[in-house]
Amino acid sequence: MACAGPDRDLPGVVAMVVDKKGDQVFAHATVQSFAMLIAASWVWILIHRRQSAGSQQASRPLIHQPGEAWEYGISVDWAGFLLERVTGQTLHEYMQQHIFQPLRLTHISMIPNEANQAKLACMHQRVSNGQLYVRKEHPLQRSLAIGLNPNDSPSSFCFSGGAGCFSTAHDYYRILSTLLNNGTCPLTGTQLLSRETVDEMFRNQIPHLAPLNGKHMPAAKPELTTAATGLQPTVDGNRQGWGLTFLLSGGDTGRSIGTAQWTGLPNLRWWCDRENGVAGIFCAQILPFGDLKAFSLAEEIEGQVYAGLSEAQRGRPGYIRLEHFLVIFIFPLYFVT
Repeated sequence: MACAGPDRDLPGVVAMVVDKKGDQVFAHATVQSFAMLIAASWVWILIHRRQSAGSQQASRPLIHQPGEAWEYGISVDWAGFLLERVTGQTLHEYMQQHIFQPLRLTHISMIPNEANQAKLACMHQRVSNGQLYVRKEHPLQRSLAIGLNPNDSPSSFCFSGGAGCFSTAHDYYRILSTLLNNGTCPLTGTQLLSRETVDEMFRNQIPHLAPLNGKHMPAAKPELTTAATGLQPTVDGNRQGWGLTFLLSGGDTGRSIGTAQWTGLPNLRWWCDRENGVAGIFCAQILPFGDLKAFSLAEEIEGQVYAGLSEAQRGRPGYIRLEHFLVIFIFPLYFVT
C-alpha cells in the first residue's frame, strides 16, 4: 500500500500492488519497488489532468482500501477515462468503432442522432401516490442536446462508462448473445472477446468478501433511486458474487447460479445465463430505480422464459404464456444504463 500527500501533487492517492496469491509486492514507505509505483501514479495523473467533468470524480476520497469491500461506485467511469487517455478517442468513439460497428448495431449510442431520438421512449416518474407522470426533462439531457446540435462539441462532454448509453432492446440483445456465444457474435461472426476473457468475466472476482445478498444500497437522490437491501432476489445457499462487471446470481425463476445480471437506472434489467444458453432484457423508462411493479413484471417474464425452456427440453412446444402481458412490437430507443 502506498500513499502520497498533496505536496507531491498526488492528493489522496492510494496504490496497492499484490501478486496473484494476494501477497503485498511493495511498500512505498520504505521506497521498495519504486518502478512499480510509477505506473500507479500515472493512472491517477491520467485522470487528474482530464479537463472535463471527470476531474470532479478523480478527487473523491476512497471509502475503503482496494479489495477490502464491494461498493456501488464510479470505478467503471474511471476505467472509461483511462481508456480515453490511452486511445486518444472519446469513449463514445471507441465503443462505436470497436463494439457497435463490428456487431452492426445502428441504434445504440452515447449520443443518439436525430433519427434515433425520434424513437426515444418517454421517461416517466412514479410519485408517492403511485401514479406515473412523464418527466419534463430527461436525466441525460446533455447527451440528447449534443446529438441534435452539430456545433456542440462532444470533446468537452464527460462520457460515463457506468451510465450513458441509449439503445433499442433489439441492439442490446445482440451484445448479450455475443456473451452467450463465448465472445463471438452469432449473427455476424465477429469475435469481440476470447473464450478465456468471457470465462473470466463470469468468474466471481470477490470470493474473499461477504456475498452481496444482503448488501444495503442507500439512496442519495430519492427522485432517482430508492434505498434497498440486496441486489437481486435469490435462493437459499446462493452466494451472490461480482464478475466483470456485473452481478453473478441465481434466482427462483429457473436461472443458473452463475447467471450474469445488471440493471439500468430507469428500471431496465438484463440477464445472461451461459449454462442454460438464454439471455434477455426487460426495458422500462420509469424513475426512481427500484420500482416494484416494473421489477415484479421482469421477474414474471423471466420465470415464463424458463418455464417455456423447460417444456422444450422435455420435448414439448416451449413458449411464453402472455395472457397477462401487453406486448407491443415496436423498437423504441431506451436510456439503458
